[in-house]
Amino acid sequence: MRVILYICIVLLFWSCNNQNVPKENMDVTSNNSPVVLKDTMIFVEVEGSTDSLLIEETSFYDSVGRLYRKGILHDRVPHGVHEFYNDGYVQYHREYIRTSETGHMLNRVYKLNRHGDTIMSESNYYEIHFDNDTIELGDSLHINYELKAPVWKNSVSNLYYYHLNDTSKVVRLYVPTNKRRISELPTRRGEGVFEGNVIELLPEDSLSREYVFMIPFFVK
Repeated sequence: MRVILYICIVLLFWSCNNQNVPKENMDVTSNNSPVVLKDTMIFVEVEGSTDSLLIEETSFYDSVGRLYRKGILHDRVPHGVHEFYNDGYVQYHREYIRTSETGHMLNRVYKLNRHGDTIMSESNYYEIHFDNDTIELGDSLHINYELKAPVWKNSVSNLYYYHLNDTSKVVRLYVPTNKRRISELPTRRGEGVFEGNVIELLPEDSLSREYVFMIPFFVK
């Protein structure tokens, strides 16, 4: 997977101590109460392989039967957005990225109030969007990046991404304001992916936090 290679490339640029997100124990709640899992299992054939991928739509319940967490597991590895519940409402959206057969990383975190609004000061995420995700050949792809909810108040960020026309090349942009507009010119028709990493940094304390993005676009 290119994301794994990408993480290695990033480490060559920065030797900061990464802020490790504590690993979650899926057998207990945050209060160490036992969890009961209820799964809907689906086996999906993996392209180019004789193996199949076990996808589980899983709900986690605490010892008294209250819904605690809901999300997708790929062969028991968290993937995509998981909802975490508190007193019957969704308190967190936590996005997971699979990094290997058995490993995953916590990507973006959104804390919500009871009305479903994001509590920015307790969330941790970036936003990347295109002016248009479908463009004509010869037109530029305009990309808008912002680290909307950083971990640290005074942090800066580096944006690393694969060159749209040569994925053997990595582009690095230093973004001291955590907000930047980028224009790239794809040279091939068809589906493409804007793919890479955001590295949030607190240089004075040698701390860092990594995020991953993979956003599709199309050139007509």
